[in-house]
Formats: sequence, structure tokens, C-alpha cells
Amino acid sequence: MGLVMFGMIGQLGPIVGVRLYPKHDAPLYHRGQFVCAGMLFGGALFATLLTLYLRWANRKRDELYGPPPPKDSEEAFTAMQQGDDSKHFRYIV
Repeated sequence: MGLVMFGMIGQLGPIVGVRLYPKHDAPLYHRGQFVCAGMLFGGALFATLLTLYLRWANRKRDELYGPPPPKDSEEAFTAMQQGDDSKHFRYIV
């Protein structure tokens, strides 16, 4: 999900930035480049924050329910069928 957010937000820079390349800013176009770079860094920031939040949520679940069972156990199979309603659900980050 973090990569999706990075891609969606980061690619808004060129869409918006294209409108910020007036002829009088030639040849370096500082304003347009700063907008594009800012959108890319913003997307990276959002992706990083999402990753940190999901790791925090996994730690909270570990504190409440203990570590998840081994992946090849019957309990893990049952938890996988229940999805995120299971106490053994963890986000993959």
C-alpha cells in the first residue's frame, strides 16, 4: 500500500508541475522542479508514515495477543481464513 501511495502522490507533481513551467523561468524552471520534487518527497513521506503505522499496529497486536503462530500450524491456517478479524492477523510490511 505504501508503494501505491508513493506512486499516486508522487506522480501528481509532474501533472501539477507541467503548469508551472512558464517561458520566463527558462532554462532551469526552478518553480516547476521544486513542485515536482516536493510531491515526490511528500509521497515518500506518506509511504514511510504508513509503514511506521502498520509496524506500530503489529506491535500493539503482539502486546495484546502475543506473537502469531508459526505459518505452517493449524492455528495459522484458521487465522488466515478469518482475515483481519483474527487475533493472529498481522500486516505485512
